Amino acid sequence: MKLNYTLVALTFAATKTVQACVTAHVYLNSCLIGGDILTAQVFDNGVKVCEGSKSTNLGGSNTVWCISGCQPGSSFCATNNGRSATYTSPIGNVVSMDIDGPGTHNRRFQCGGTDERKIFGTEFESCLVGASSDCGSRARCQFCDYRNRC
Repeated sequence: MKLNYTLVALTFAATKTVQACVTAHVYLNSCLIGGDILTAQVFDNGVKVCEGSKSTNLGGSNTVWCISGCQPGSSFCATNNGRSATYTSPIGNVVSMDIDGPGTHNRRFQCGGTDERKIFGTEFESCLVGASSDCGSRARCQFCDYRNRC
């Protein structure tokens, strides 16, 4: 009987999850000419687990951007112009991510055309954190002056 209690205790300990601190820096460059590209860097407890980009033509706020460049078995997909995302860890933990720290900002910039007929695009930059993350005093995301990687 004592063996059964030991097995139950070991099973419970093995299934207990450790609270992670998942953060991301997301940059989206949107321009009618040349297409749109979203780049992200994702960190799990301070370790970079994803870094990559995804491009599309005529992306919008409903576009789902799933980047390449994550550790095997993990994934990162952003929506809402990089203001929200989902990270899946290699062991299958799904983390919903939302605005954190400095939040998000955007700006308009000239991305083509001529002096007489300018074409403008928009850059978005966001800092995200896992909704259930416990980051404590760990370093958080910072803006990178509209660069795609910090």
